[in-house]
Amino acid sequence: MGIISIIADKVLDILDAVVDEKSARMSKINGRGLEVRGIWGTKELFIYGSPVTPEILDEHNISRTMNEFHWGDDSEGSEMAAFAILLWFLEKDEALVRKDIFFRDFVMRFPKEDFEILYNFVGWNNRITPGKYRKLVSTIDQAPGNDDD
Repeated sequence: MGIISIIADKVLDILDAVVDEKSARMSKINGRGLEVRGIWGTKELFIYGSPVTPEILDEHNISRTMNEFHWGDDSEGSEMAAFAILLWFLEKDEALVRKDIFFRDFVMRFPKEDFEILYNFVGWNNRITPGKYRKLVSTIDQAPGNDDD
């Protein structure tokens, strides 16, 4: 096995881990909703207890001029928070498509204080997605008692 094959295998392993992690996160959000917690004093954001930092934008080669999030307004820090939240569980191209609407519908409305909110992301996403495109399916959208069990 040559050096190029070894490097290619390592790169594929890393990509698989990243894709699997985002898949697992999206699956959690599909099943439970999107749980976001913010700490106003430190401008920290968490999704299901996992910290979301501005560095996630750096990882996706997205330029930024601020080092902390904001929310509850239409500032650059709030827009940055919207993009970072979406990048936590979506690929960059999907996050980019939804960023402006997510910013307007959610992050601008977060209270300017500590908060913890659970959103039905799938229901929201399906409302903003034109009918001709693939829509997401969530177990929280199904009426209770309609299981096949």
